[in-house]
Amino acid sequence: MKPSLRHDDQIRAVAFGPLGGSVLTGGRDKTARLWDVATGTPVCPPLVHPTEVRCVAFSPDGRIVATGCYGDTAHVWNAAAGTPVGDTLRHGALVRAISFGPDSRTVLTGSFDKTAQLWKITEVGAE
Repeated sequence: MKPSLRHDDQIRAVAFGPLGGSVLTGGRDKTARLWDVATGTPVCPPLVHPTEVRCVAFSPDGRIVATGCYGDTAHVWNAAAGTPVGDTLRHGALVRAISFGPDSRTVLTGSFDKTAQLWKITEVGAE
């Protein structure tokens, strides 16, 4: 039987972790969720956002994840603990795209405000 990775509303974004053992999903229920692929069980509590989650990404080292919201914010999270890392990243409009650089400490966001921004993540969070 295949694991079912469920949200309380539509799923808007998905990403595999760098080693394929975990998945990150983002949805209209204002959460992102980290899942174990083999079992379909949550890795940590839901990552709660102010608005629906429209884009998600894993860092290349798999230690942190990033999420972009329907509002004007993006967030970075410790993947093991499910806790925020650093400050909220703010744009002037909906954050629609998000990606990590190869160093796992640079985040690139794209927004409906017609800008892309590079952010340096200095705090990694709980190990």
